[in-house]
Amino acid sequence: PAIRHSAAEVKQGKYEEALAIIDQILVIDRDNDYARGARDLVFDRWQLERQQEVADRLVAAGVRSILT
Repeated sequence: PAIRHSAAEVKQGKYEEALAIIDQILVIDRDNDYARGARDLVFDRWQLERQQEVADRLVAAGVRSILT
């Protein structure tokens, strides 16, 4: 059930929630293949989403990139 729940959270774009579930799985079974394989991928997606949110807020505020 926890693996399905975390996968459902990922499909809904709820990466932080999925990470919490995956971390719980790893506490119970640190050798769980799904959790070990999925954690880095889900973390990367969560981090990219957060970076995009910050970039969008900066653009909306009229902040220009120092690279352009």
